[in-house]
Amino acid sequence: GLFQFSPGTNHVAFSAGMHPGQPNAILMHHPVSHRINSLGQISKNNADAEFLVNVEIWYNQRLAAFLNTLKVKDLNDPAGGTLLDNMVVPYLTEGSETLHGHNPMPLAIFGGKNLGFKGGQYLKFSGRPYNDYWLTIFAAFGITTAELQGLTVNNVKGAPMLRSPNQGVLAGVRS
Repeated sequence: GLFQFSPGTNHVAFSAGMHPGQPNAILMHHPVSHRINSLGQISKNNADAEFLVNVEIWYNQRLAAFLNTLKVKDLNDPAGGTLLDNMVVPYLTEGSETLHGHNPMPLAIFGGKNLGFKGGQYLKFSGRPYNDYWLTIFAAFGITTAELQGLTVNNVKGAPMLRSPNQGVLAGVRS
């Protein structure tokens, strides 16, 4: 299955009290993000920046609660692993900062221990396309780059953006 909190250009409104400068306002994340036009505006003294941080905290608290529900024993796993050990939860955003930058793109993978993923590490990769993230996940499920390159999507044969899965993230899973 697939679950998405909201797309980056969402119109999800957040409850009153999340914006310190407008404590009674119910505001949407995306329009407020456009009020920040430089990295210098991201500070504790900027109520809009604090609101955006509060929204990220809100999302991450719910993600943590969801991940904790997956730490139960997987009844289909003869080794006694958890649901989280036997699944992958990708977590990402559509932009690296409020100016719509995409490099470096913050991406996370939770779970997947029994699928060959190594957890508990921070990795920084430069010059790699965003699609390599998905290729890394697909490789754990036996889907090869060659299979994906053979597809036609939107009348385009092959996938010029596809390079290879990131082997640094995988332990024992080969593309």
